[in-house]
Amino acid sequence: MSEELRAAIARAVEDGRGEALSATVPARIVASLPSGARLAIDEAAAFWIAPEDGSAPSTFTPAEPSRFHEVLELSRRDFEDLLESGARALELPVDPTVVAFPALALLRAVLGMPSGYSARLALRWLLPSERAALLPSIVALVSNGDMPQDVRDLARHLSR
Repeated sequence: MSEELRAAIARAVEDGRGEALSATVPARIVASLPSGARLAIDEAAAFWIAPEDGSAPSTFTPAEPSRFHEVLELSRRDFEDLLESGARALELPVDPTVVAFPALALLRAVLGMPSGYSARLALRWLLPSERAALLPSIVALVSNGDMPQDVRDLARHLSR
C-alpha cells in the first residue's frame, strides 16, 4: 500500500472530508453498495463495511469474508467504478485506492467457502492477473463434487 494513499487518507480525516463510517471508526466512506451497506477505508488503508441494518462496522478479514460478499455481486468494473468515484470525491489517489481493496484475499477466502453460488461469483469476478495466485483454489473446485457442474466447468476452464 502506498504512502501516498496513507497520507491522503490521513489528510481527508484531518480535514474532515467525507463522512466517517461511524463515531468509533474514523474511516472515510468511499462507496455505498446496492443493499445500502457502506464501504470505507481507514488511515491504514484497511477496508471496512457497515451493513445497512445498523450492525457494527467490521474490517475485512479472510476468516470472515461473508461480510464483504456483496461486492462480488456487482461486476468487477462497476465495483471499481464505485471505488474510483469515492476516491475522487475524497481527493484520494484513484489507482492506489482501488489496488488497496483486498480483492485477492476476498476471492481466495470465498473460493474456499462451501457455496456454489459464492464460488461462481468469485470465479466470474477475478481478473486474469489474479488467476495464477488463485490457481490452487480454482483447481480444488474442479474435483469438488459438492459444487454445481457449471462451477466445476468454469473452474476447469480457468485452470487450463
